[in-house]
Amino acid sequence: ENTRFHPEEKDNNPTFVQQLSSLGELCVFDAFAQAHRDHASTTGLVRALPTVLGPLMVQELTALSRITINPARPFVVVMGGAKLTDKIGLLRRLVAGADQLLVGGALANVFLKSRGVDVGLSVVESADVEASGLDPFEAAREITQLAGEKLLLPTDWVAGDDKKYPNVTEIVTLD
Repeated sequence: ENTRFHPEEKDNNPTFVQQLSSLGELCVFDAFAQAHRDHASTTGLVRALPTVLGPLMVQELTALSRITINPARPFVVVMGGAKLTDKIGLLRRLVAGADQLLVGGALANVFLKSRGVDVGLSVVESADVEASGLDPFEAAREITQLAGEKLLLPTDWVAGDDKKYPNVTEIVTLD
């Protein structure tokens, strides 16, 4: 069964970690997209068992090393997704060396809303993330300040999906 269905997973519960670690002798950590989570099946197992990195994790870390140590120029970072709070550490690291930072998708909505732009019914990182101690709008303002003119956000968008919101037809232009 998937560990995410256990409430002890997100709490990194020591008893749950012990139960999971009793199932094996070695942890092969290959979950790059989950590596930032302090959960029982991630950091809990890594602390409880001898651990090696799996091939996908090695591939991701190798790619990140290439772009953070000596990136080819021009170095353009394109970032999307939904949660800025999951990407803030990486953005802090990449923005300094980037020639341009292009932010799109739902991630851009956090930046736009942090500037006071009405994004209508578009997806914006939920307030429950703020309980983790990191305000997504404050994070957007921090990255905006670090990036300066290197940061490019969408200037045109439709304020809704025509299937979900058939009456929304207005296109908003920021320029």
